[in-house]
Amino acid sequence: MAITKEKPVLLAVMKIKLLGLLPWMVIVAANAQDVSPAAVAFSHHEVTPRVAVRMNQECWIPVNETKKWGWKLNQIGIDGDLTIEGRKVRIPLWFRDGDYWLPLGETGRQIGANGTWDGDVFRIAGQIRQLQFKDSQLLVDGTLSFKTNAFLLQNPKRLVIDLKGLSLMDMEPAILPRGARIGPMPDNTVRIVIQDNLVNAPKTTRPMAARVLNLNLAPYVFNNNIGIDEPPFIPIPIELDIKPKPDKVTPVPTSKTVFLRVAKAEKIGKDTNLILSFDPIGPATPSIRYLDSTTVQIDMANTIVSDQVNDIKATDLVKSATWTHPTSSSTRLVVKLADPAVFKLSSTKGGMNFLFRRPKGADGKIAGKIIVIDPGHGGRDPGAQAIDKSLQEKNVVLEVGRRAADLLSDLGANVIMTRDTDVFVDLKERAAIANRSGADLFVSIHINSNRVANSRSGMITFHHKQEPEGKLLAQCLHDEIAKVSDIPNIGIWSDTRIYSSGFAVLRWTDMPSVLLELGFVNHSADRELMKRTSWRQSAALGIARGISRYFGNDKEIKAQP
Repeated sequence: MAITKEKPVLLAVMKIKLLGLLPWMVIVAANAQDVSPAAVAFSHHEVTPRVAVRMNQECWIPVNETKKWGWKLNQIGIDGDLTIEGRKVRIPLWFRDGDYWLPLGETGRQIGANGTWDGDVFRIAGQIRQLQFKDSQLLVDGTLSFKTNAFLLQNPKRLVIDLKGLSLMDMEPAILPRGARIGPMPDNTVRIVIQDNLVNAPKTTRPMAARVLNLNLAPYVFNNNIGIDEPPFIPIPIELDIKPKPDKVTPVPTSKTVFLRVAKAEKIGKDTNLILSFDPIGPATPSIRYLDSTTVQIDMANTIVSDQVNDIKATDLVKSATWTHPTSSSTRLVVKLADPAVFKLSSTKGGMNFLFRRPKGADGKIAGKIIVIDPGHGGRDPGAQAIDKSLQEKNVVLEVGRRAADLLSDLGANVIMTRDTDVFVDLKERAAIANRSGADLFVSIHINSNRVANSRSGMITFHHKQEPEGKLLAQCLHDEIAKVSDIPNIGIWSDTRIYSSGFAVLRWTDMPSVLLELGFVNHSADRELMKRTSWRQSAALGIARGISRYFGNDKEIKAQP
């Protein structure tokens, strides 16, 4: 089958988001790019002068410049263990001009921060993990420390609360009480406005930065009389009497356009190497993501496909690929695979190689594979539960796990359950069970919850950091569970979005591992589904099908009563 190339189409400019790649990929790409000076606005701190540099979408900053933020580095070869507000992350280093530099965007991603370019200023701020209005209390939980400033405005009367060092990007939908609004402001600030004649300024506010704000506005009480059918939360700018002046910035010069001259696929054993060559040099590190378990999308900014590029002959792994142009100066390559495969990017002078390979043990069969099913919690640890305790996580996931184990066993897999009864099993022991057995895969099953009932519905599948096979396993499972579950699909996340070091059971296992959050027990719609035997069987069916798909088995797994 030939790989076709479409004619360039001029579309609206789209924003291409750099996905987290392996550190060595970042360094290889970084060394090949032109640099331009950049300033940094980190969290609530003052703007750092133009001591950083921009290379495509990444911002590199000297390690010494981060010490004023309280960051501490322990260098380990070309990598470093960076301690930030008590959390430790492993990041790549780049030696330049007699100093070590670190990638600020990649570092921020690992600690749950958002980085964006504003001209030649790289702005990086923490995310809001939780926003709650309850009785007289306002609770804000951030991934990074932030500073708070609260003041009253009149005509109409309203309390303004500025949270400097936070961003609304990637924030979960929030239910706001009547009279409350929230929106972004300049300088890494989120502004909350409470408009009510009865509201007054808080008696005390904290002067220092911290990750959690618990503001008492008593005797004022929030009016939370809002149904769950209200329109979704939309962060919009708020017009107030006090308008900060926007930063004066200098636009960054546009990167030079490169031309793709050669594109070909070479079979290497059972793998396929997709080779791209450019003129004059290769583009910046591309954005790469799975659309599903057998479709990979590669976006390359400032890249045009030359008319000299011929169609590529397909291999037994790469079925087809299609070139498109989301904008007049960007190129997108969508690769369709015969089976789920992981990819590895290596950059060379003037080119990039994408090696696609089936995961270890993917021979189209599930018979004989060792699968560890880990129903979370148990015994004295109920996990997440309904307010009246009528539904507990430990019981739901145990039944789902048992049903998934039965389906997999019927296919010939060797299934090990970390618990098959209502008992407590330590996290380290769960991982040790999988490691001692030499398991091929580890799947931990959980039910989610959050602080505000009915504020979040949906399933999330976690993989550990950016491990390629774990990410592919998560994609396979998520795709199949989403097909049979009536619970909304939130997405596939790295566990570093929750903890910088990831989840313990995924961190301690030696094989590809995922953690499933099948829905929110404190959301009424999700909870009603979880009570049904049919839903639990459907969830188990999705798990079995996802595992089978990961090993390249296309045979349909039938549902059991």
